[in-house]
Amino acid sequence: MGLKKILFVLFAVLLAALMSCDGEFPFPPQNKAQIMMTQASPDAPPVDVYVDDLIVAKDFEYPNSTRYVTLDPVEHKITLRVAGEEQIVLESTIVLDADTHYSYFACDSLSKISELLLVDDFGSPEVDEARLRFVHLSPNAPALDVTDTDGAVLFSNVSFRGATDFTAIEAGLVDLQIRLAGTDEIVLELNDLTLAPYAAFTIW
Repeated sequence: MGLKKILFVLFAVLLAALMSCDGEFPFPPQNKAQIMMTQASPDAPPVDVYVDDLIVAKDFEYPNSTRYVTLDPVEHKITLRVAGEEQIVLESTIVLDADTHYSYFACDSLSKISELLLVDDFGSPEVDEARLRFVHLSPNAPALDVTDTDGAVLFSNVSFRGATDFTAIEAGLVDLQIRLAGTDEIVLELNDLTLAPYAAFTIW
């Protein structure tokens, strides 16, 4: 995939919706895990997503994500099948811990498709802050930096399948750039991003 064809996707999690009634943060159902599924393989066909024998998404296309799905904190089999068919695109086994949020990405090109499982540790933002992370899922692209328009680096030297931690950023309208790591060469302009307060955002 050429650098100029890198796709920018931003998805948000409203952290207030994950809080418990007594304000603890964040709060999956007690003794459960929660997982968000993302189809990040650019040339994969639409798929049906199964967790064990339960279908959780039908006709799931790139670059979509599910909402968080609540699961028991045990081993689970994740299977992606060509939509409406039995053909398996990707199958893997994951182990989830209680009281934890996860993001599961089906990534890379179809011929090399694999899973990437991340723990979503949002931290505890202030009321005027958002949380932001970067996940590099553009096949064949080199390491990248995420900067502001003045060149100040937010995330540096992130390689393919690399993911940063969530970091605090002032909520509001921001302009960001993706650059070749360690250089001034801009690969992609991310203009007029609205980062709502008390929310977590993933750029991938």
